[in-house]
Order: sequence, then structure tokens, then C-alpha cells
Amino acid sequence: MRNFTNSKKFCENLNAEMIMPKTTEENSVLSEIGEWFWIGLIDQSKTTALDWTWNDGSKLESNDRWANGEPNDDDSPEECIISGSTGWADVPCTGNKTTVCQKKPDITADEDESVILTCDVKYKEDIKKLFWTRSIDDTSVIVSEYAKGGNVTLPSLVFEHVKWTDEGLYKCHVTIISGQTLTDETSLFINESM
Repeated sequence: MRNFTNSKKFCENLNAEMIMPKTTEENSVLSEIGEWFWIGLIDQSKTTALDWTWNDGSKLESNDRWANGEPNDDDSPEECIISGSTGWADVPCTGNKTTVCQKKPDITADEDESVILTCDVKYKEDIKKLFWTRSIDDTSVIVSEYAKGGNVTLPSLVFEHVKWTDEGLYKCHVTIISGQTLTDETSLFINESM
């Protein structure tokens, strides 16, 4: 059991993210997981005007998942969300709840499509060293010569025209000023053109 901030850090340390059930289908699975766990949604405004934002920065688009009478800010401030048997409820972020993480999504692209792999690590302002590696079937291979970026100046790896030979597991390796090393990984799958 963790508070919201520690739950988010816990998931990040697993190279995952807090569960973000954005669709009706994803939300319907929540009852199979259990009750009273954090979801990756927070009120960014911290005022009476609600500004619900997912941990990935996107805005909440549907308000049909709230339990009856929620959000209500009864125990102000209630800026974080938990999932319960009858829907979502807003609660203070300081309480201890169950943590549920989800794997970061893989990227699938068509050949010749433009693709950007984002290095999503914390402490972005303190980056001292950054590089990308790629592996296929647990064997390290070079990152495509056609990729741009992937360094401290431009952390994202940019493919203007991805090829089937660019497929693989990409890892962004970051060293921050304190010496701590962080990694972020994404699998890239390419649909070959016929």
C-alpha cells in the first residue's frame, strides 16, 4: 500500500506506468483487478475548477466512470482518483492504496512511416549522458543509421522513414548529474509493405 506519489514512482521503477483506464473496455476490466486502487489520473488545477489529467499528460475525455456523487472533494483536497466497485472516487493523494501498474505500450508502424521514440525518464533537466541501444532476440544490434537524435540535445529517437530492419527493443540509457542511471524501453514493430 502506497500513497499516490510513491505508487507512481513504484511503477516508473518497473519501467511501467500507473494504470490509466481511458476506454470503456479498459475500465470494465478494473473490477477483475479488485477495489480501491490508484489510477493514473490527477486534478492538475488544485482548485475548485476540476482539471483531470492522466499521468501521460492527456486530458480526461469522458465523465461517465465516476461513482454516484463523485467527484465531490468532500475531504478537500481530493486531487487523486481510486477505482471502486461502483466507479471512480476522488480522494486525498496522501492515503495508502493498492498500486496497479500497466506496461507501457509498444509502437507498431508501417514501413516508410515517420516514428518518434520518446525517452521518458524523470529528471530530464539533469541529464548528463544519454544514448540508445537496440536488441533483437536478446542480441544487441546497432541503432539505425537513419535515426536522428537520441542524445542529450535531442533525447527522442526520430525515424523519418522507418524500415523493417529498424524493428526491435529500444532502450534509452540516461545518466543524470547525481550519477544515477535510468532506462526507458519501447518495442518497435514494423508492418512490412507488400
